[in-house]
Amino acid sequence: MTIRGSQAHRGLAVALLAWGVLAACGEPPARGKPWRHRAAWGGAGAVAPEDAVLALVAAERAEAAARRARTLTIHLDSEPAQLSPMVEPDLHTLRVVEDTVFETLLAKQDGGFEPQLATWFRVSPDGREVRVRLREGVLFHDGKRFSVVDAQYSLDAATMVSTGAPRLRGLLGAVARVEIVGASELRLLLTRAEPDVLVALAEVPMLDAPDAGARPQRTRAPVGTGPYRFTEWKRGGRIRLGRFDRYWGATPAIEEIEFVVEPDGAKALALARAGELDLLPALVAEHWPDEAQAMDRSFAPLSLAPARFQFLVLSARRGPFSDVRVRRAAAHLVDRERIARELRRGLARPVAGPIWPRGPVDGAAPTLPLFDVAEAARLLTEAGWTDADADGVRERDGEKLRIAWLAGVDARGEPEREFLLTAFRKAGFSIEVRSGELAVLANRLRDGEFDVAYLEWRGREDEDLRSLVGADGAQNWGGFSSQTVDAALAMLGKAENPGEQATRAAVLGQLLLDEVPLVGVVAADPHGLAHRRVAGLVVEDGWFRIRSLSFVAGP
Repeated sequence: MTIRGSQAHRGLAVALLAWGVLAACGEPPARGKPWRHRAAWGGAGAVAPEDAVLALVAAERAEAAARRARTLTIHLDSEPAQLSPMVEPDLHTLRVVEDTVFETLLAKQDGGFEPQLATWFRVSPDGREVRVRLREGVLFHDGKRFSVVDAQYSLDAATMVSTGAPRLRGLLGAVARVEIVGASELRLLLTRAEPDVLVALAEVPMLDAPDAGARPQRTRAPVGTGPYRFTEWKRGGRIRLGRFDRYWGATPAIEEIEFVVEPDGAKALALARAGELDLLPALVAEHWPDEAQAMDRSFAPLSLAPARFQFLVLSARRGPFSDVRVRRAAAHLVDRERIARELRRGLARPVAGPIWPRGPVDGAAPTLPLFDVAEAARLLTEAGWTDADADGVRERDGEKLRIAWLAGVDARGEPEREFLLTAFRKAGFSIEVRSGELAVLANRLRDGEFDVAYLEWRGREDEDLRSLVGADGAQNWGGFSSQTVDAALAMLGKAENPGEQATRAAVLGQLLLDEVPLVGVVAADPHGLAHRRVAGLVVEDGWFRIRSLSFVAGP
């Protein structure tokens, strides 16, 4: 079955180990008194020391079994920096607190939106006003009542540069102001019609408004309105959530959630084998598929398919890639199938760009450009780049085909980078590799000091791609500009139903293949394990909705 979407007691162990070491060292140490007879321990009916130890062990095992029965354990490969979803949240922060500790006014549902902390919402005919009525009787985990002031504060806070949540700021970019209308209603006034404002209402977490309009802060003990409340963050990377008994909505089936941080993939797999992990979202390549198959009796495969992909950004503002024919040649020099199969060991899928089902743009994946060295050579020659002196480097008008390639210092990306560099060099490119730390590369990207960079995009399903390939996009590092692509992006943003979205995504996908503002390589396709006692696993946006999970009833 494939699910898609989705101790020993330390003190006792040390004591027993110490006893064993001492006992193995020869004669026992001298004692001031002889050993007392067993009957002297507490008088008649007393429990012998070894019996007390056994009773303690049995009690602890029973407690561990009871905790296991009520607790869902989820692996994280990195510890969150903190747990505020509004202030510089990382991926693991959001995985811990989204839809568990924190909630939103609306929820995404079947390609549309439905009320969550709201009971009703309406968009004006001209699209420049959105009204939202709040649910009554909602409590924060500290007992404070959720109010329209909290909702206004949360939406305003999401637009602050200091929050470090650029996606939320982008989604709310058309909102001029948020007004309170009565005791339970908000009005959002927009500078233009912007469908993404509903996406924002389904993503901005509702916070408890602090006094005097203070800005949101980083926290390790978050307070929200969700079905689970934060209970503990233990040393060693164990974050615990408990069911909130005064939750306004349906009570989740699972009582406790524990996130277990373990960066070492082998150790995480050992924890799963030992029954200490229910969900292992992503196995390391060395463990797939053999280890997964070996655990088939207790675990089912889990595929999350996040909206994450690697791509080459080509500088369209300068150098050879300002010519679309050279950009198209680059697309034919990428052997995506081999990268996915050999370098990623099957834990990636070839992609042409950011469009695929449930990807950054939800739509049918366009046809992959073929790995075709001959076609790449033809396009380069057509663009005037030839190897007249047969030195292996193409030239045009006395100028060599030289490019600057940005490369990070992370060793994990080296095999793929070298694979791509080799292909480009064989095609006649002379390449200067400029490596450096992330901050250095970010500056060079921002300033346009490159010709090629191999990057990874991480986002959510169904993103607004204007940031990445739009003429004024903040992440359009290559300086690509096309009125036709901008028009297609605008039309996609106005799609009102899934059918319209699919049609417009197909148009955009073909334009991106023709213009090549970026060269898609592979999309991450991690495979993990889900314990067979977990039910209700449905993958959403590269993760799973924890509140919907339950345990399979025992025999």
